This record gives sequence, C-alpha cells and structure tokens, in this order.
Amino acid sequence: MIGIIIQARLGSTRLPKKILKPFEGKTILLFLIERLRQLNLPIVVATTTNGNDDELCDYLSTHQIAYYRGDENNVLARYIGAASYYNFDTVIRICSDSPLIDLHKLESLVEQYRAEDCDYFSFSYKNVPTVLTHFGVFGEIVRLEALKLLDKSVDDLKIKEHVTYGIYTNAKDYNVKLVELTIFKQDFERIRLTIDTPEDYDNLLSIGEKYRSFLNEPFEKLAERISRDEKLLKKMETIIMSNKK
Repeated sequence: MIGIIIQARLGSTRLPKKILKPFEGKTILLFLIERLRQLNLPIVVATTTNGNDDELCDYLSTHQIAYYRGDENNVLARYIGAASYYNFDTVIRICSDSPLIDLHKLESLVEQYRAEDCDYFSFSYKNVPTVLTHFGVFGEIVRLEALKLLDKSVDDLKIKEHVTYGIYTNAKDYNVKLVELTIFKQDFERIRLTIDTPEDYDNLLSIGEKYRSFLNEPFEKLAERISRDEKLLKKMETIIMSNKK
C-alpha cells in the first residue's frame, strides 16, 4: 500500500513551532494535510519521541490525524517505523515545511510510479532530485524495502537524518528513476516556497494575501504570478543565497 508520511517536529531552531503557525485560517500543517487529502491516500505524520513534540501529538489527536513517534535524529528509522506500523510498502515522503506542495505534480508522480519498477522515484531539475532544491513544492516516492536496506548498510547518522540521500546518490545499489522537469523559466529559480525561517513565513503570508486563488494551482501558475513581484523575488533570493544546499 502506498501512503503519505509527513515528517514534522516542533523543535526547529530558526522558526520554532513553525508548522503550528497560522496560515489561511488554520495551521500550516493542517493546511498541508487538508490539501494532501485530495489524493485519497492514507496520511501519517512522523514526529519524534522528544517531549517537545507532546504538544504536536495532542494537536494531531485533536484533529484525528494519524501519527507515529520515533527517533528525533535518525529520521530514516522514524520513516521505517511509521511505514511498517501503518503497513505502507511504499512511501510518499513529504516535508511539513512545504505547505504549497504542487498536488498536480504529486498526483502525476504517483501515477507514473505505479507504471515503474524502481526503489526511488522523483522529479528532478537540472538532473538534481527536487528534494535538494529550494522550491518546496515537490515530494518523492521510495520503497520501504529500499529504506530498510539503507538502514542496514550505513551507520552515518547524517545520511540517516536525510532519509533518501543514501538512495538517490547510490544508483549502483538502488533502482533510481528521475523525471526531469521542463516547464521552468529562469525566473522560477528565484522562487523559494519552503518554510524554514521567519522570512520564509513572512513571504508565505504575503503569497496567501496576494495570490490566494493560485494556492492550489500547479506550481508554474503560482510561480508566474510571483515572478512578476520583484520585491518578493528579491526577498526570496536573499534567503536562497544564505541557505544554499
């Protein structure tokens, strides 16, 4: 069974409790989850056993959202635990700091994955998996068995922290397939929609106010509007330059 797992915690150092901050009349996390429900796939939030996340678990329980608690630093083990507990053999990995994820692209990714036989499936931009980009609107798909194999074969906690890094950088051991995005314009590279800093959050609020009718449109339609907003683009560009991956 394919399921969506959203990694989330409240202990962000740059923007604490960011996923519980308000956006469009709800929290960022609930805004994301309600959008993902349109895909009609089971959704689980993978959070930590850290006491700081008790508040998050209470919130999830109140809103009847399934969750799993695991190691804070070994995110790979947390994903394996969540997927195993909820009987997912394939995981759609979503980060909670991506409330404006492109549902149209994600649905297309899932449809394409079903026709493929691979361990890891993702969009790429300039031959780089989109998980490594600053766009903040794409997910990735990975088999549970590939995650388990990775967990057994590496000891480096840095690799385990980033979950799929040890898979898409190791094509000799894993069947990795990437679909190159070709719809982007040069200006789109200046757009950052992931939420990791107070400045990102300010930009998100601004996008909600100015471009509300485009929040559920494909990324390129929202990006077209943002690319005409030079003031907003410059703010995003500054954050991009200071957060190079």
